[in-house]
Amino acid sequence: MTRARSKRFMGVPDEFWIGFVIMVGFFLKLVYDIKLGYTQGTFQAGEWAAFRDGMPNSGHIGLIQYLFTYHRLPGVDPRLFPCYANPPFYYIVSSLILEIVHRIFGWEIGVALHMLQCVNVIYVLVGESFGIAILRKFGVRGRKLVICIVFLMFFPVYYNLAAVISPDALAFMLLMMILNSALSWYHSRRNNSLVNTAVLIGLGMMTSVYTLLVLPPVILLMYHAVIDGRRNMVPLRKQYKLFGIIAALMSLWWPVYKMIRFRLSPFYHDAPYGIRITEPFIERLRIPDSGMLWHLHTNGSGPLESNVWAQAFKTAVADFHAINISMTGTYIFAMLAVYLSVAICIISHLMLIHVLRKKRVERVYAQFIVVGYLSVLIGYLLLTWRIPYAGTMDFKKFAVILIFPLIGIGLCGEQEERSGSFERILSPVVTGMILLLSLITAFLFGYYV
Repeated sequence: MTRARSKRFMGVPDEFWIGFVIMVGFFLKLVYDIKLGYTQGTFQAGEWAAFRDGMPNSGHIGLIQYLFTYHRLPGVDPRLFPCYANPPFYYIVSSLILEIVHRIFGWEIGVALHMLQCVNVIYVLVGESFGIAILRKFGVRGRKLVICIVFLMFFPVYYNLAAVISPDALAFMLLMMILNSALSWYHSRRNNSLVNTAVLIGLGMMTSVYTLLVLPPVILLMYHAVIDGRRNMVPLRKQYKLFGIIAALMSLWWPVYKMIRFRLSPFYHDAPYGIRITEPFIERLRIPDSGMLWHLHTNGSGPLESNVWAQAFKTAVADFHAINISMTGTYIFAMLAVYLSVAICIISHLMLIHVLRKKRVERVYAQFIVVGYLSVLIGYLLLTWRIPYAGTMDFKKFAVILIFPLIGIGLCGEQEERSGSFERILSPVVTGMILLLSLITAFLFGYYV
């Protein structure tokens, strides 16, 4: 893979700016979480309250309270309470954190839950850091790496992801770690790396069933390893056998447990929530017009947009709670962020197609990008088709998909002396858009919440 030389900006190496951007992004997410509060914006959040008639509370917070109180897996029918059918890893970790800060340190439960919300910032930061590691593995270096990191640290969906008490942030972190670990294994072929990938897949499946969406690119790398190593298949067979045992045992115990104890299908999903969408799915897939993007979801207000793409862009920026747009100025900036996101999305995809067409990455890595991207995208579309409700059309559940077009931004125009007019035009344009979007994000999420 080609590499771009590290440069200096204002006399300071790019490595310094990388650390500076990460630090600022982390700080602003914390500010946003603290100002927003843990009760805002989470679908099926539930509440922390005394159990009524011996019955537990529903929602994400209610399940955390159940584990915190009883120190065991839910013993009630998951069909009766939202979120109780979800894989338990996030809720177990959250209840353990509450054991420390609430029971041992004596913090008030409201403060402890707010702290639990802020832990999501760490999950998102770790996921973004592994996203940076993935970009490095594809040869993104220097100034291009800096602008990609700016995107990762300031794109609005990562602020929304870090702000809600739900498994989504932890799932995002694990998905990024799985992709990075699989690439590391393919490069080294070390048994420990594949075992690490299997463990991460198991933890991911114990957090969210969306982990299934990153399995195709992992399996693709394993397939190519077989092709590359036909003369030495015995070590690979041993590695794959261990991988399959670990991943299967960790991934399937919860579906099997639900099936045996509660007679539920292995991948039972909660009853749909939010507003049901009645339009035909084919109509919802058409290219959105500009009017579909005008009404943002803030504090539950604003009409629901049934168009899949419009809803994805709106929830990527404003989610269902994010920004106080009661002032005309903040509404204008929020809408500008939405349209900048649309423009960056279109340009980044064009750049990714250009990079793949010019064969800037090796064949196996190009296939990894295409298969990974299509797997996550098709998974999102299937979910919005099978469960046509407001809560399923939330982009933060699929935020991992952004790493694939970001590779296109990082590799397109990274060698100026070999760049054509396409790259020389689009590279500075998308860089300017990302910088402008980052400034708007810092303004909106850091101040107008």
